[in-house]
Amino acid sequence: MNNQSVKIEREGDFCRVFLPEKFVVSIVPGLKEDLKNLIEEGVSAVEFDFSATQMLDSSGIGLLTAAANSMAKQNGTIKVVDVAPEIYRLLTMMRLCERLNVSSVQE
Repeated sequence: MNNQSVKIEREGDFCRVFLPEKFVVSIVPGLKEDLKNLIEEGVSAVEFDFSATQMLDSSGIGLLTAAANSMAKQNGTIKVVDVAPEIYRLLTMMRLCERLNVSSVQE
């Protein structure tokens, strides 16, 4: 994958994206290209692992929303897991938890 600060593991039609501490504008273009390629290659489920992520900006939110839209068009799914409480509150205030399938929050 192109993006040095993001780790992507793929198993068949599933991939897990391990995001860095700061999911911000500087990593979005590379990750966007990687996700586009994965979807074109037949990935139908993407899980975004936020276990190391403490900062999320509007570019990161935009990428997550675009990924959800792209996957929905392909009858695929996304899931956001292991989110820090502050990021969870932000996504809740923006009413994105259901759309992004946020399934677990760090304690």
